[in-house]
Amino acid sequence: MSKNGDEAIDNDDDIESDEGSEIEEEIDEEIDEEVEPDEESEARGYLNLGGAFNIGYDLRYVERAAAHQYPVRTSDEEQGQYIVGALHDIVHTLNNSNIDSFVINEIEGKKNYLENKYDVPDDSENNINISQSDATELEHSIRTWQRLLRAELASSNRYAPVETNVVKTESLLLSPDLMFEDRNLWEELPEQVQEDLAQAIKSLAFGSPTGSVFLSLRAVEDRLREWYEHETDNDIEDRTFGQVIGELDDQYNKSEKPAILAHLNYLKHRRNEVAHPERSPDIREAESTLVNVRETIYEIHNQLNN
Repeated sequence: MSKNGDEAIDNDDDIESDEGSEIEEEIDEEIDEEVEPDEESEARGYLNLGGAFNIGYDLRYVERAAAHQYPVRTSDEEQGQYIVGALHDIVHTLNNSNIDSFVINEIEGKKNYLENKYDVPDDSENNINISQSDATELEHSIRTWQRLLRAELASSNRYAPVETNVVKTESLLLSPDLMFEDRNLWEELPEQVQEDLAQAIKSLAFGSPTGSVFLSLRAVEDRLREWYEHETDNDIEDRTFGQVIGELDDQYNKSEKPAILAHLNYLKHRRNEVAHPERSPDIREAESTLVNVRETIYEIHNQLNN
């Protein structure tokens, strides 16, 4: 398998058929495979409904714990961390979201203050309950945090990315370079190609498969132009996509033809489809196109550097 961004696009089968139709079949089989749930990414993601619910739940718990003067923390990990643990969970959820608010620092500061003031030795069997004064101040802080977070979240329109089988759209929306395991390859791509790929991902994530296919193909056409000029020493001028592929195909004996030509024939088929208004691609086809474009860009990169 080529060294591509498997963290962001699950890809278990090599795509090495000589015919575009066989390429499509392999990609369709690949998309049909069961995909394991995403591991937590280092990239900050959008705050989803589950995360928002957990923040609200933890804030309500801390408010109640302060009102009843619960223990601040415990040395027994199996019993949880009480107030400090709930505050830690809130900070963790916010830090792993796209929320950028001073409230995060306020909550973390309060957590650190309580953690240091109510330090529980590892060998202690006793838990220290929060004092009345600290409890009152904490309740006041929570009401302020709730109001500010509610206002901030209410001011934003949030749309859930379309769930796809292979392409992990949420991760790629934030870091499109995750398409490629080799980050240097992304950096070497022209700025316009990077922008086209990023927009293709956005179109896929928010349910515009035709836009995604068009932008994916535009990105690969730039790379095709460079490879064509490298292989033939000719300018591409006004040659069509199909003509360029045909001339490149003539450069090789049948036994020596690189797999990239099969990718390009598949993409030519997609390009012909998207050019006709009576035939619009669906999300599945847009996803397979993006996967194939990634493979093609990687293969062209290898051809140009060999």
